[in-house]
Amino acid sequence: MKLVSIHKRFAIAGIFLFSALGVSSLRAEEWSLQKCIDSAIVHNKSLEISKNEIEISREKESEVYANLIPKLEFNSEYKYFTDLPYQIMPMSLFGGPAGKFKEVQFGVPHNINANILLTMPLYNSQIYGGISASGKGMEMKQLLYQKSEEDLIYQVSNLYYNLQIIESTRIFLDSNVINSKKLLSTITLLKDNQLATGVDVKKIELQLNQLENKIETLNNQQLQALNMLKFLIGKNGSNIEVSDEIIIGNTSDNYEVNPINVKLKEKKVELIRQEITNLKNERLPSLMLIGNYGTTGFGYNEKPNDFLNFYPIGFVGLKLNVPIFTGTVLPKKVEQKSIELQNNELEINIIKDKNKIDIENAINIRQTTFKQIENSKTNVELANTIYNQTLLQHSQGLANITDILLADNTLRQSQQEYLSNLIDYLKSDLEYRRLTGHLSNNE
Repeated sequence: MKLVSIHKRFAIAGIFLFSALGVSSLRAEEWSLQKCIDSAIVHNKSLEISKNEIEISREKESEVYANLIPKLEFNSEYKYFTDLPYQIMPMSLFGGPAGKFKEVQFGVPHNINANILLTMPLYNSQIYGGISASGKGMEMKQLLYQKSEEDLIYQVSNLYYNLQIIESTRIFLDSNVINSKKLLSTITLLKDNQLATGVDVKKIELQLNQLENKIETLNNQQLQALNMLKFLIGKNGSNIEVSDEIIIGNTSDNYEVNPINVKLKEKKVELIRQEITNLKNERLPSLMLIGNYGTTGFGYNEKPNDFLNFYPIGFVGLKLNVPIFTGTVLPKKVEQKSIELQNNELEINIIKDKNKIDIENAINIRQTTFKQIENSKTNVELANTIYNQTLLQHSQGLANITDILLADNTLRQSQQEYLSNLIDYLKSDLEYRRLTGHLSNNE
């Protein structure tokens, strides 16, 4: 009996342990904003594509450098002449009359040659210009990656803040539902005692239904935002939740303004200038080292393998190419690039001027809402106190249902004002860090 009892105890303990483990496994893990950002940078597929673009650019740069390496190629050719080529020779070479010519056939039917050709550029402005352009192109890809990373951080942060606001809204709505249910219970009791009317009950029921509809809408919004957040951070199958604590802290306006969009435009200007230089350098001469070594075989009957004679050939030298006249296409291309350069420089000034205005606006909104958050939070507490006092007065017959509804409406308005200030602060702070190029600073 004791053994059976022990077994039963172990079985019951096992069931409780299994249940506890099951509950803990289903419980959502709380993720901080920084943890979400770190996960997104590691797992986001769009960001991975940007990384691959950098690798492609790096390979292109290596490809351009490879043009400086000597090239070695082998070629071979065999020809069988069914009719030997003719040449016109002066008959005077053979003792004939001057001014007269005679056709002569040269060569043998079978010709075979094999050669190894070496070429190495000693100076080529196009190659060096391409190297410089490819280096700037890779820097551009790195900046584009930073831009993609900042855009991702912005999206993740925005979604995270939205989820926090949704949760704060839910807390307010849940408290309003509790208040409305208590009030409905009280008014129903008063109606039963003929101290309130059926219209009063209907008003509270309507208010309660509206709150429940808002909560249901809020649940759908939360689910959509959470699914999008999990998609961005690469955790589609995970059960996560955001932190309830909304941090209102660092309001420093001393960030150095270094936006990524200005960096991209400045790098674009560098690329255009390099393209102009490369176009102008097309007029410069190029010098190449060449070398050749091979053999040539000749045969003059139907069985060349029996008598084919081979003769070596080899040489080294320099090949100089000097452009003299390339038409009017090149100057037109240079002029087009020059105008494009001016437009990009103007765009940089426009972006800087607009960023300056946007930064000032973001700072003003952030400073204003930072002060208003505490005031609106105090207003929520005051409105809640007024609501409770109005309920007390109603129970003493000193206030009617209209007074309660007005107090409840004031409470909701103060809650909405607090949430609006909170939203404006978070958005302006996020926008300020994006405009200054410090979006990754979440402290």
